[in-house]
Amino acid sequence: MRNFTRCLFVLVLWVGTSPTLGQSEQKISQWVGHGFKWVPVDPAIMRPTKFEVTIPAGHRQVTVAIDDAEGVRVRNLLSMADVTKLGGDPTSGAAQKLSIEWNGLDDRGRALPAGVYRARGLSLPGLKVEFDYSFGNPGNPPWQGYPNSDWGADHEFPNTVAALGGYGGKSWAAFLGGRVAEGGDGMFAIDDTGQKVWGIRRHWDGAICSAVERGDEGQPPIIWIGLQGKLLMRIRADSAKPVGFRRPAGMIPEIRFEQEVMSVAVGRTQVAIALESGPAKPAKVVTILDKVTGKKLGEIPIPDPVGIVANGLAITSEDRLIVSASAGVYQIQLSEPFGADAAVTLLKFPALGKAGPVTLNPIDQTLLVMDFGDDQNIKVFDIRNPDAIAQTGTVGTAGGGQTSLAYDPSTLRGVVAMSVGADGKVLVAERGQPRRISFWSEEGTFEKELVGNTSYGAWNCTLHNPDPTLA
Repeated sequence: MRNFTRCLFVLVLWVGTSPTLGQSEQKISQWVGHGFKWVPVDPAIMRPTKFEVTIPAGHRQVTVAIDDAEGVRVRNLLSMADVTKLGGDPTSGAAQKLSIEWNGLDDRGRALPAGVYRARGLSLPGLKVEFDYSFGNPGNPPWQGYPNSDWGADHEFPNTVAALGGYGGKSWAAFLGGRVAEGGDGMFAIDDTGQKVWGIRRHWDGAICSAVERGDEGQPPIIWIGLQGKLLMRIRADSAKPVGFRRPAGMIPEIRFEQEVMSVAVGRTQVAIALESGPAKPAKVVTILDKVTGKKLGEIPIPDPVGIVANGLAITSEDRLIVSASAGVYQIQLSEPFGADAAVTLLKFPALGKAGPVTLNPIDQTLLVMDFGDDQNIKVFDIRNPDAIAQTGTVGTAGGGQTSLAYDPSTLRGVVAMSVGADGKVLVAERGQPRRISFWSEEGTFEKELVGNTSYGAWNCTLHNPDPTLA
């Protein structure tokens, strides 16, 4: 609200014992039969008194409360009442005299003793709402009902990101996804200005993970999405139009599994997915699918004590499957048959603490690994020679958001997924505080961020736990 004007007034009243005026309307809530009902008060106990107040010209609403001689509130008499019903005329251009009646009863309909009471009030021209700015929502506008609005899921967001820059499209730069969206779009694409260009609303079946497949010549890339609800689907990046899976009986829009799809990676002819080993339990095997039909080709067990991390799969251009798990990063050369006999190798990385989500740079095939160790940043590795892996860069300031209470956008918090576009730009999905999508240069330098949306129920409406001035 802006340009807010108001008028405060205080009057001293005397309430006697003779009901000489009309009776003001009052109803109280009483238990009647099997529920509460509004019932009128007993007119025999009323001791009405009438008083006048003068309010400024143009004021349209008035609120009045009654206190006893000790200053204790006994009656909330009027709340944002229309002054025209009390003898006022806000269009007259002159001060307005209002006639107000009180029946001498408290809020519970009980008679009050004779004595001195004080009427206090507030008048105002009326409320006018003007949009100032949105809180934790980059949508434009941030509210529902417009093509660019409904930016992000309210329950869980973000869970995944797929960089689309450099693939020839001008209307898309990234796919963003959240696992559960009771409100807002759980899956949507944004352009290079951060504006939403399309969205998909499936409410409880939002995106858990995603991967990008380069499209055929002149065609947009394809986005593979693991959906809440134990589903896998793929869509066109330009329109969100489903790209089905070819089966003997025809095309099917999506594939259902026994457990949730927590990671997906796309190779030349196969797709790798990691399914939970049980409800909320990390995957222990990698399932290999045919890229055209989606049919299962086999399962490769991973000899890890805990399991595969979410968004922990990648496939190189040489068909090497990279798997990030609790004990480190594994490599598997994809070749049929896909099964327990596959050679699984634990790779040795220099200066890597605890491995998290992974992704590949489509330009030079370098591997990006989130390090959840002391450095709390993303590390870039040349993995062409598995026996001599070399670190070539970093994304994010070492130490992450733990080193300072001040908010630093160049640090990473709660990384759940990252992706590199064909232009070399790095996009990171972070579910810390704040929720954000961060954008980084090819060299790993912070460029910009899209903050929001707020957590479910706004979670005390905080965005930046480390810096209250940004909340």
